[in-house]
Amino acid sequence: MPTTTTASTTRYVRIASLGKCDSGTPVAPRPNGSSTRTVPVTRATHPGAKGHARTRVPPVSAPPPRRMAPPARYRSQWGGQPGLHPPPPPASMTDAHTQLDPMASSPAPEHRGLLGARDGALLRVVAGDDDDDDDALLVADDQLRARSSLAAFVIITVSVVLVAGMFGAMLFVGRHQAIIDTFEDDDEDNFDVEPWPVLTTDVVVVELNRTIAGVRQRSYALSVSGPALRTISGQDCLVVDGSMFGTLSLAVTNALPGAQETILHAHGLNPASALDGTPYVGSVPIGAGRVRRSQYPVPAPFATMLLHAHLGFQAGLGASIPLLVDDGARADYPIRKHRINDAQDVVMFFQDFCIHPVLGNAPPYDLDGECDPQATLRALEANADGHQADTCMEPSGDLDVAFSAVLCNGRPIDEARRVPIAWGDAVRLRVVNGAGTTSFRVRFGADVDVIALDGSLIHPLRRSDVWVAAGQRVDVLFTPAAATTTSMAIVGVAEGARVEPAGRNLVRYAAGIVLYDERLGAPPDARIVVGPQDSPGWQDLDLERSAVAFRPLPRVVAPDRVVQLDLTGRHGFQSINGRSWRFYPHGRAPPNDNPDAIVVARGERVHLVVKNRTMHPHAMHLHGHTFQVVSIGGQAIDGPLRDTVVVPAGCVEVVLAFQADNPGVWAFHCHMEMHMAAGMVTTIEYREPERRAS
Repeated sequence: MPTTTTASTTRYVRIASLGKCDSGTPVAPRPNGSSTRTVPVTRATHPGAKGHARTRVPPVSAPPPRRMAPPARYRSQWGGQPGLHPPPPPASMTDAHTQLDPMASSPAPEHRGLLGARDGALLRVVAGDDDDDDDALLVADDQLRARSSLAAFVIITVSVVLVAGMFGAMLFVGRHQAIIDTFEDDDEDNFDVEPWPVLTTDVVVVELNRTIAGVRQRSYALSVSGPALRTISGQDCLVVDGSMFGTLSLAVTNALPGAQETILHAHGLNPASALDGTPYVGSVPIGAGRVRRSQYPVPAPFATMLLHAHLGFQAGLGASIPLLVDDGARADYPIRKHRINDAQDVVMFFQDFCIHPVLGNAPPYDLDGECDPQATLRALEANADGHQADTCMEPSGDLDVAFSAVLCNGRPIDEARRVPIAWGDAVRLRVVNGAGTTSFRVRFGADVDVIALDGSLIHPLRRSDVWVAAGQRVDVLFTPAAATTTSMAIVGVAEGARVEPAGRNLVRYAAGIVLYDERLGAPPDARIVVGPQDSPGWQDLDLERSAVAFRPLPRVVAPDRVVQLDLTGRHGFQSINGRSWRFYPHGRAPPNDNPDAIVVARGERVHLVVKNRTMHPHAMHLHGHTFQVVSIGGQAIDGPLRDTVVVPAGCVEVVLAFQADNPGVWAFHCHMEMHMAAGMVTTIEYREPERRAS
């Protein structure tokens, strides 16, 4: 019988204790100086479910976090009243002293014959001879003096110990009182509600018109305000300090004109299904003028993610923003912790702008004119000529769409952002692909350490370039050497682009940033040079073959379920196993159940065997779970943990392993917007009884 992994997960409740834990084990300090004590509480639930909060303790010098008052229907385990009611402290210091040392209240032994002291010598009266009883001699007794000194020392020592004991008792009671409330939920088992502070931020989805490289396009944007907004490398980012906050609360306002709906997906987070942000797949769109508040658990340690709209073409038209978590590096990571924690953050956020079809009988489009993604989709569908479910198509030499411009941090290459750094200091570069379709080959101009893919740590991997597809993220660490030049360009070139001599039309397929040392003067104004030698070719899986997960999935003898998924279709007709299904609004209005859903049971280890039979690559994204790449082309590997992987054209087969530990209905789709809109979508649904470990 195959080995399975139970769906029961270990819950963690936070103990507000400082110094040592109740077990006496010293608590390792967190990067910010606080201490953390985690206590496992077994509970069959999924990460991100209600009450699943990571356990942290604030710094000693900081005031304790404000507790959230529980609803009246919840009762504390102390006294049956709402809120926190710890056992009362001792009635007096004497009581506390007595509790710690029963001998403390015993009377001191009687010292008979002691009269006093003169010049530091202890004296006593000694009777003389009967014949001379009129004389009273004061005799200095050295032996008595020594004994009495010892007695005094003992008395003083005992007093000090008792005082220290009282102080220790106060400190122990004050610092080791566990703050754990257990509440009864209406439809859940017992769960802990001692929330780590919540970071609240407002996000407004807006529509605007943008003109880039002479092209005007109706666009969307996510306007962020509040403490989470931070501008890094000229790019607005949503940043959460994971050492201070365990929950991210978003108040999302739909400010789009007319009756347009919207919905946001926290790409890289794995919350409950109702918070996933996929239209009518566990979530309902946000109506015009409405506000929705959602709370997401914050992962640790640091992670690079993406917040984007998930309705129609809104994400590809600009409604996306980097979502970054800062929580320091793991103490056991091979690269020294301080090098990562002290590194300067630099962000590269790629987007594409103004899409056009380029295949078959598509009408000619003026790449310098206004563009329409709906017209592009119709043109692709008009050229669909069936699908092939059992044969492999040769890779195409062209993509099915083109763009008027590609952007990095909101700018084309001829207006590339200049980012100040310090030569010789560590830089943590976070590369985020927020494009609707385009994959980029990013060249760093030097060797770097790749440390994370899609927010999950890998063993450091030395590279000079990486591929990043739509929805993917890459974290790298490097230290620019002492300046031999005044600047350093980092450039991403679009997949399949044929770089023309002298960089003609460069704005259509390349974007980047320029790093410079501000101590050496003003930023450079030199153009980024890209030539035919920089033509990127087509994305492969070399990075996945080379990268090794730092915390891989637990090994199993065999998977509990193996699902074969063939990516099929020609041009505009995209499908999985020859069947198309589409999200709202591209598909039917709800109810729109997927008749070909992948059915799993909670607790299973599932293998998705994905083979691309089409002529184009596909960036396949799984919602609600993180998978591990365990095989490429039939060769087993200990690959990285990801949530988005490119499956190249030409019948390349990739096996993705994930633990079915997050019940609900989850999307699995190509993250290239046109392919997703054309039907390369399916769902994973938890229906069968939970599988228990054998």
